[in-house]
Amino acid sequence: MVARGKFLHDFHPEAERELLAAGRWYADRSESAAIKLYEAIKYSVSQICESPRRWPEYLHSTHKYVVQGLPYLIIYRTLVDRVQIIAVAHTRRKPGYWKDRT
Repeated sequence: MVARGKFLHDFHPEAERELLAAGRWYADRSESAAIKLYEAIKYSVSQICESPRRWPEYLHSTHKYVVQGLPYLIIYRTLVDRVQIIAVAHTRRKPGYWKDRT
């Protein structure tokens, strides 16, 4: 768990794998694009942790955050003591593919 804003957060292992796979995909094409991805995700998670209920409710008792400038959603849930990132989902993936993670 990492402290950001008011809430702690952690990544579901599958969400972490998705982020790393996306980073590798971008890095194979452009190192600067991979850096942009990681910076955008870091910023997005910090925004979520500042005010997790600010972002729209989504499927299966989660919320979604649209990553600015990139085709990704961050799917998360708010628990009593932290925010859990459930998926770093490309917008072209089937909605709810991650539902078994909740």
